[in-house]
Amino acid sequence: MEPGNTITHSLSVPDSLVSGLSFADSYAYLDDWVLEALGDMGIKAWYQPLNDIATDVGKIAGAAQKRVVGRDGGPGAVLHHVTMSYDIDADEVVAAGVSLANRCPFCVDAHTVLLHATGDHRLAETIARGGQPEDPARRQLLYWGKDMSTAQPFPSADAPEIIGTALSFHFINRIVSALLTESMLPCGLQKLRAVRSAAGRRLARTVRQELTTGLSLPVRESVAAWDGVTPLPLHAVLPDRAERPGARLALLAARAPYRITDEDVAAWLVPPFTDHCLAHLIAYGAGCAVGRVEATLTTQTKELA
Repeated sequence: MEPGNTITHSLSVPDSLVSGLSFADSYAYLDDWVLEALGDMGIKAWYQPLNDIATDVGKIAGAAQKRVVGRDGGPGAVLHHVTMSYDIDADEVVAAGVSLANRCPFCVDAHTVLLHATGDHRLAETIARGGQPEDPARRQLLYWGKDMSTAQPFPSADAPEIIGTALSFHFINRIVSALLTESMLPCGLQKLRAVRSAAGRRLARTVRQELTTGLSLPVRESVAAWDGVTPLPLHAVLPDRAERPGARLALLAARAPYRITDEDVAAWLVPPFTDHCLAHLIAYGAGCAVGRVEATLTTQTKELA
């Protein structure tokens, strides 16, 4: 735990609330409200005896409890403290840095809102004001996002995700700047801190949800097996519209964009997805196709050399 990435929740309740419970049971009982709050953010966590809270990635919190005896035999109280260590996704900080470098106000505001969604409101507002994060690690990530020619301030294990995020937003920033206005919300409402914070709270669960690996595989496998020329057969099996509408759209965008129907779009374009998200999904499919065509050209060039 470090300054800037910890938060302490304190709870004071009458001792009658835990009367008859052992210390272990009372820790579990009083930690329930923390677990519920984490669940609302999409974080799956559980009580771990005697006084820890754990997730799939390890311990994220520890609790301390003190029971206070009432004066002159009167009602007592229980003080329950939970100190939590949380890590802001480096992706959002890097994406904000890239967006600042590319002078894309729309994307800078969007990532400010997403940082609010992760729970670090101070960091979100610091970046919104054009300031420098207090935490050295976050400051280095933001700086690297602005200038990727500098040394990478993250472990090699995180490189694919972080570099991929940075490159993606070099693409997205340009599309957004070319096709959208600078304002993310009507009348520039995103400039108000209260609006940014409220929008972040609405997105908290989405930001923290667990992603299922392999959702893009139908697209990548189909494109990888494609020769870059032959049209997608009419009888080709497509991802089911009801079960995997996103994979279906991206695959069609890559192999047969002329076959995309209103029904295909409507099946996927439901909240929290927006037209902005739709553009990203279609661009992903199109990008896969371009990459496959490029690979074909590279192979031909090598054969001629």
